[in-house]
Amino acid sequence: VGERLSGDLMKSALETWRVTLEPGASSGSDPMQYEGEELVVCGEGLVRFRIGDEEYVLRAGDSLHFRACIPHSWRNDGSVPTRFTITSSLPLVFRSLMHSRVPSPTVDVEELLSLSA
Repeated sequence: VGERLSGDLMKSALETWRVTLEPGASSGSDPMQYEGEELVVCGEGLVRFRIGDEEYVLRAGDSLHFRACIPHSWRNDGSVPTRFTITSSLPLVFRSLMHSRVPSPTVDVEELLSLSA
């Protein structure tokens, strides 16, 4: 589940989302990539990020900053829900898709990512 934290600044270059993943949940079977950057901060639990051929395990308080043009995905391999924030420079077309599909500030992350494929 994703919750949009950023405001409604016109033509903003950044979006911030709080993501909550249940054990076993992920960003989907296909890695995503786009021009831009992502900054991830883990607040609770454990989340595994795959960026290109590298894997990173984030625990509460850990952060990760990377270029989003590298194929990437995430997964909760832990036994408890995990929560993290993502601040990114999402492409305008992707942000427009999210805003048109999400009347409330909360969204199912896996469903949303499948729409952009």
